[in-house]
Amino acid sequence: MIDLTEKQCIDITQHAIAVMQSWGLSDSDIVELAGLSGSIKGRHLDRYKRGKPLPNEKDVYIRLEHVLGIDEALGTTYPRNEQMARIWLNRPHRRFGKKTPMELIMTGGAKGLLAVRMDLDCTFSWDKSISA
Repeated sequence: MIDLTEKQCIDITQHAIAVMQSWGLSDSDIVELAGLSGSIKGRHLDRYKRGKPLPNEKDVYIRLEHVLGIDEALGTTYPRNEQMARIWLNRPHRRFGKKTPMELIMTGGAKGLLAVRMDLDCTFSWDKSISA
């Protein structure tokens, strides 16, 4: 359990789902990326889009925080072209062993999200390195 109000959980849920949809992810991919593939079916995601918060579990909201951080960093990197964010996510990179960031995100779960976020957001990466 994390220390968020229900309103905060709803806002984070809706924003993160919208971001993942803008990345072209299917409902089942969104559920998997949120770390809920064992408890929620993709076909039930509409409930969460309409205002039900995802379960108040630490791992879920850490993942959603990374999704929102990646989205913010992509917006900073490509402020005039939202399509470039999706292109960047789906283009292989040497820093990720010639995998696309999206492959790393989908196969690496929370660690994949963290790796992509750290690559995009130098401030976040620096904060992580000094707190470790």
